[in-house]
Amino acid sequence: MLVFLSLSAVYLYAFPQTNLIYPIVVLLHAMAGVVATGMLLIFLSRRLRQESFIARTGWVLVVAGGILGLVLLKTGTPRSEWNWLYSHILISSVGIAILLAEWAGKRGWLGSGISGAIARVAICFALLAAIGYGARYLRESRWQNRAR
Repeated sequence: MLVFLSLSAVYLYAFPQTNLIYPIVVLLHAMAGVVATGMLLIFLSRRLRQESFIARTGWVLVVAGGILGLVLLKTGTPRSEWNWLYSHILISSVGIAILLAEWAGKRGWLGSGISGAIARVAICFALLAAIGYGARYLRESRWQNRAR
């Protein structure tokens, strides 16, 4: 479910469109977010006891992003609340990047020591920054090209 939420979030941010697919993806993202946040809140305490510090940090950030998403659903996310939307995007993305780094570490990527963990997190943050930059570029360039 987190994979779908991540991919749909990239689509929603990078390609805002006035077509039938976009609002369907918005609704699916919102429904999946509600379900995922509910499941995480139920199972988080058990999950946190079994995980490393890095994974706990990632899960807590993902839940915080999910709670922000629930607040955005409640408020309807008017333009005046877009700072909350960007906070939701940032917190959720950082949490997912940390969980991705932990997942890669469990598969032996870049070793198992503290230096390997730091390198994995740094690489995942760099990947997150590249995706964010690319999504913003696509979003802005489409707006600028259509405004001519």
